Amino acid sequence: MSKVSCLLVVSLLFLLTGLASAGTAPCAKFDFNVTPSSVDVDAPSTISGSLTNCSSLGHWYKVKFKIAGPDNFVYRYSETFWVRAGRTVSHSVTEAAPDTKGKYFVTIEIVSSSGTLLAGPMTKSFTVE
Repeated sequence: MSKVSCLLVVSLLFLLTGLASAGTAPCAKFDFNVTPSSVDVDAPSTISGSLTNCSSLGHWYKVKFKIAGPDNFVYRYSETFWVRAGRTVSHSVTEAAPDTKGKYFVTIEIVSSSGTLLAGPMTKSFTVE
């Protein structure tokens, strides 16, 4: 077999291996909402979202979110989920709104178990009155 033929065969094998693993790599789609968009101090506020595994295998996903607001307010939280291939998980967190009036920003991103960013960051806001 000539060197050119060997290179073509090796290149084809790498291409096919890459295509075969493309559907098995972690893949995420997500969306979230903050309700209500305007809330009284200490009243209930809910962040709800859904995460879809768009891969052909199950994977661990870490949902990382940050809430930032007036007076250097920053709250960070993360949660890890196992999601089967093609499945969607939904989750909601309800907490009392902060006691400082103003506009707050919620930023969420999804990362793989290895720390690779898969989706986001996506930011939405709410106002404490």
